[in-house]
Amino acid sequence: MRFRLRRDVARLVCTAFLLLTSNAAWAAIHEVTVGDNFFSPSELTIEVGDTVRWINATGGAIHNVTSSDDAWVPSATASSFTFEVVFNDPGSFGYLCTIHPGSMQGTITVEGGNMSAAELAVTAFSAGNGPFSAGQEVTFNTTIQNTGDADSGATSLDFFAQPSGGSVQAGEISLQSIPGDAVLIGTKNIANVPQGGSVNDQSTIAIPASIPPGNYVIGVTLNFSDTNSGNNELTDADIVQFVGEFFINSGLNDAWVNADAAFQGLFFTVFPDIGLLFLSWFTFDSVLPAGEDTATFGAHDHRWVTASGLFSP
Repeated sequence: MRFRLRRDVARLVCTAFLLLTSNAAWAAIHEVTVGDNFFSPSELTIEVGDTVRWINATGGAIHNVTSSDDAWVPSATASSFTFEVVFNDPGSFGYLCTIHPGSMQGTITVEGGNMSAAELAVTAFSAGNGPFSAGQEVTFNTTIQNTGDADSGATSLDFFAQPSGGSVQAGEISLQSIPGDAVLIGTKNIANVPQGGSVNDQSTIAIPASIPPGNYVIGVTLNFSDTNSGNNELTDADIVQFVGEFFINSGLNDAWVNADAAFQGLFFTVFPDIGLLFLSWFTFDSVLPAGEDTATFGAHDHRWVTASGLFSP
């Protein structure tokens, strides 16, 4: 029994030793020389778990090794030092010497490991048919899907209007950026798109008065960096008209007709001093009235529809 117990213990010790030594064999140490005003090599690609060792043995000018994004505690600032960092996460890590930032910079690229990431796409978008006027509230419906293996976290949507005939066409998917000839309508923050899920966002935003009247393509851009940014923007399939702001004024005074509605018309009379508008509409019944024609002027199916109201000049 003692012999078997000792043998089992020995096996455990050997197994642990092999695991430790094999892990140690997998992890490498990479050396970077810290010279006067240079790192060599300045660009280095390693694997997850590897160590980078910076050696400043010149005894000349003082230097240090400082992370560009606080990924590690800086080395000592001295004319001679050895400094090590173990990289357990994949990614790109910039660094520099804060004494000589213009000439002493470097990058460590760490590959391998299991890195989960969200992968987002705008799969549906609609903005309504219009026409829209300045200040009018418009509802935008956007669907975002996450086909990645992690939650997205916070992101945002930018809604834009681009003149029809520009760089982006209606119903088109393009790269992740608002076109240069487009105007930002508004922005909506999205708290999170869950892994393997989707978010159906409905945003109501007022059309800015700064957008000139005309025909526009309405689109949305998802502000998110992933491996495929080409599906982070989508435009509505319909061309939308912006009519701009409208003001009641005495320039409306007169008869207005439309060739598609022959023998009908509108009469406007505007009294801007007292803020009064009088409107009359000359039209016809769609169905002739029953009974005999007793009209003494014109046909008995003629109609004058009138209205009046106050307005703020």
